[in-house]
Amino acid sequence: MNPIIEWLLSNSIVAVVLCLLGALAMRVSKTPALGHTLWVLALVKMITPPLFYLPVNVDLGFSVPESIPLTESVTQDLAMGRNASIHREQISAFPKLDPFMLLLGLWGAGTVAWFFLSAQRLIRFRQLLKQSDRATGNLNALSEETAKGMGLQAAPELYLVKGVVPPMLWGFFGKSLILFPEELIRSLSRGESATLLAHEMAHYRRRDHWYRWIEILVTGTFWWNPVVWWARNGLRQAEEECCDAWVVRTIPFSAKQYARAIVKTFDFLAGESTPIPANACGVGDPNNTKHIRKRFKMILKLDPSHKMSWKHVLIIGFTAAALLPLSGIAYNSESREDNDRQELPRELIMDDYDAESEASLHERVRRLERLTSELLAALRDDEATRDRRTEGRERTNRQHEERTEDEIRIGFSHPRELTIRQREERAEREIQNLRRQQDIRNEQRQLRIRQAQKELQRAEEQLKHIQKQFEDGFVGEEKLAGAKDSVDDARIEMKYMELELELEREQFKRQIQERIRALEDESL
Repeated sequence: MNPIIEWLLSNSIVAVVLCLLGALAMRVSKTPALGHTLWVLALVKMITPPLFYLPVNVDLGFSVPESIPLTESVTQDLAMGRNASIHREQISAFPKLDPFMLLLGLWGAGTVAWFFLSAQRLIRFRQLLKQSDRATGNLNALSEETAKGMGLQAAPELYLVKGVVPPMLWGFFGKSLILFPEELIRSLSRGESATLLAHEMAHYRRRDHWYRWIEILVTGTFWWNPVVWWARNGLRQAEEECCDAWVVRTIPFSAKQYARAIVKTFDFLAGESTPIPANACGVGDPNNTKHIRKRFKMILKLDPSHKMSWKHVLIIGFTAAALLPLSGIAYNSESREDNDRQELPRELIMDDYDAESEASLHERVRRLERLTSELLAALRDDEATRDRRTEGRERTNRQHEERTEDEIRIGFSHPRELTIRQREERAEREIQNLRRQQDIRNEQRQLRIRQAQKELQRAEEQLKHIQKQFEDGFVGEEKLAGAKDSVDDARIEMKYMELELELEREQFKRQIQERIRALEDESL
């Protein structure tokens, strides 16, 4: 096996194990940092050279040495005692296309294209930064106050950007900036702005923008490997959950404000947004509904941990020490081609042909012809055996069809056919029951959504009434702020119900498909 292919295959096997551990940790653990570290190890493993091997030998087959077809002219030359090396040189003069080198060329072209597109996006983004202004006044004071709450000695510089971009942490050659869209910051309250600032400062505190460079290097190098994209997506989701845990832990009683800020941010990004560079850390993917629902559940209902315990550190340390230098394949270093070459008769190896006697060359030609005839006879025997087996199978099928026709004619059904029919009827009844249950749940969900819409309408009408009273001077700012919070809570509740309804429909579709596949397997 080629050493490059062996290295890529072994690293991919170990990286898959680390990805599975990361996905399991994200599902069962309340510490997102544990899963984040495992996803990072999966990416690092792709560029880590193996230092020791598992005792597993893998043999993908043997390679046949290249041979030169014995044309009539070559046979005559052998019979006349001429040297066959002349014909070898003539045949080898034709150019050959190596598939492995072609694949390496495609790999390199894809890597160059990846880094070129990343650099192009970075240049365009830097042009957008020229239109940004540094934050001053109350917003700058809020940034410094949030940085102190996060345990930072100094806050990264905060800039306001014109355009539809997500709040992000962007670092380039040692300088880190927090970028906020100017239009979004106007629609947020002070508490909501503080939570989003804390989210980006959590990225800065955790050094997530450093991990971005590892991600860029590995993705650009192994862009064709699906394991890399799996680890990349898992790493980004784990980063957002870790930052959510930091916000909830460091800012007390901020869960609802933080959830409202995320909803407003995703609504702001619902249109055409500017693509962010690969080395930036944002607020998550607004199109990943399943992950958004998981984040809301963790923010509003669970109690996540924003740091790993010493037990988690020990687990990560042992995992890294065991799997990073490990190779999933131990391939026999002895070349199979060399073994095959040694097993061949010495007189059949073309390299040993030299100016020998005419009698010896005639003997070798006769032996080669004898071996060829034996090989052709063995192939003919194999063909005859396959023909006999095919005829036997066809005869058995015809007998089975005739027996089945006789049974149908006399009104007899095989017990197995009855069993399959009974299973189909039972499966249809189960699917009908599932559909009825799903319809009932959908009606209940729709009723709750309509009630939430009515609550939202009442809250909006009350907000308009209070705004009018506030303009007339009859109520204060506290009552107006309370009415706005009620409207935001009603919107979040309705959004959450719609997400639950959509996820429940997807789960029902998967359940129906699994039941249909199980029925097909039983029928087979």
